[in-house]
Amino acid sequence: MDFFSKLKWQKWAIALLLLLNIATLTIMLLPVLRHHAPRHNAPRDFLIHTLDMTDDQVAAYQKLIDTHRKNMHQHEEESKELIETYFKNLGAESNEKAAKELDTWKENEALMHEETYKHLLQVRDLLTEAQQAKFDHELERMLQMMAGKRPHGPRPHGGH
Repeated sequence: MDFFSKLKWQKWAIALLLLLNIATLTIMLLPVLRHHAPRHNAPRDFLIHTLDMTDDQVAAYQKLIDTHRKNMHQHEEESKELIETYFKNLGAESNEKAAKELDTWKENEALMHEETYKHLLQVRDLLTEAQQAKFDHELERMLQMMAGKRPHGPRPHGGH
């Protein structure tokens, strides 16, 4: 082989190796690029789209969401403090204080569920009868989204 044919062969070999490297990286990174963190507004967007809310309904719904998030944030902070205090009492002489902290934490968790229930009732009250029927049908899927879980079952009609 003369010098120029060796050089031509080396160029093709380098190009082929470069393409293989790009393909390998693409295959390795594709699952990472596809996985997106759940959007914070996923239940909101899901309901707006699924129920085909009007602009007025969306505005009222957003106000309810803002209030609900503020309340939930306060309860979550309180729960965090209560559970930390509960576990700090692990080595205490008296378990009475720890039991009281645990009871207070349970009450706070129950309040969070109660407020979420009331929030969903308020959202439902914004809707027409036809929208309420869809809301009731999609409630389990929406609750899974609110809990940060991926909903199971078929996607709603018209979904992307």
